[in-house]
Amino acid sequence: SLDKYIREAEVRPFKGKLIPEMSSVRTNVRKETESQPPRFWYMLPKLTKRHTGSLFIPRVNGDKVIARINENDYVIDANFITVWLDSSSPFDEYALLALLNSQWWRLLFEENGTVLGGGALKLDAVQMKKVFIPSVSEEVLPKLSELGMCLCQRMVSDSKEIIRQIDTEILKEAGVKSTGQALDQLSDFNEYYLNQRI
Repeated sequence: SLDKYIREAEVRPFKGKLIPEMSSVRTNVRKETESQPPRFWYMLPKLTKRHTGSLFIPRVNGDKVIARINENDYVIDANFITVWLDSSSPFDEYALLALLNSQWWRLLFEENGTVLGGGALKLDAVQMKKVFIPSVSEEVLPKLSELGMCLCQRMVSDSKEIIRQIDTEILKEAGVKSTGQALDQLSDFNEYYLNQRI
């Protein structure tokens, strides 16, 4: 019955296009080689790190961009950007969670993202790669990691004080002396972008 279902789907047009020709499935096709069997449009790709990232961020955001940690190794669908760490990364997943939820990063997301109708902000991996990651000293990494762990224990939207502490660490690392004023400016810029988008 599954074979019949696939054969029928293969020849039935959907919105004027055959399903095997759609961009979401045509990349699954691979010709047979001596070392590998063929793959067809209806076959899911092999599960890799990018499908079960350490963190994930929605591609389309109606409000502030929020990164979440994937503590249970869920398979993340294509509506999210996944982020994972390699062995050479100085960050652990909690420190990276702290950075991704900082006002600093939210501002850069707003600047690099694409505004859609209705005030939504769309992000893609190419835009994320343009976001500047501040260099962080070895002394600050454990602080960011601890703050990231605190973020995991509550809703990010209810974590204003934690995010303020994260931004303080980032601004200090960037050499900003008057962090209080700079924190207020970061907050003001973020509110401005969000209001402009909405």
